[in-house]
Amino acid sequence: PECPTCKQRFGVIFGAQPKEGSLSWVVEAGSLPGHSGCDTIVLTVRFPPGVDEQGIQYGGRQERAYLPDDNCGRTLLALLQSAFRRRVMFGLGISMKLGIRRPTFNVHLKTSRSGGVTRHGFPDKDYF
Repeated sequence: PECPTCKQRFGVIFGAQPKEGSLSWVVEAGSLPGHSGCDTIVLTVRFPPGVDEQGIQYGGRQERAYLPDDNCGRTLLALLQSAFRRRVMFGLGISMKLGIRRPTFNVHLKTSRSGGVTRHGFPDKDYF
């Protein structure tokens, strides 16, 4: 919702992310580049194929993402869980990689353990 006078947004905001989907996570042994001394949080996001609220079909998607299991990683995990519950973490759009309509990222995730910024991985000194 938005104030009609000052245009400031208020209240809890919900997005257009598909309602059918899941976000889960586990901690795996081993550290990410640039985060030695801590384990790794591995997130798994799954969306089955479906039909949106306008009746338009979309393809499914499954992704893994990685965070260091430290204070910054745990804080970001809590924020990502909130974004997922509010349906703002993903949207629906045309995949740049596959050219099909499916859930697309609204929030930047590290989908590779390594390779740095150019490969959506670690190390990335500016991620946090």
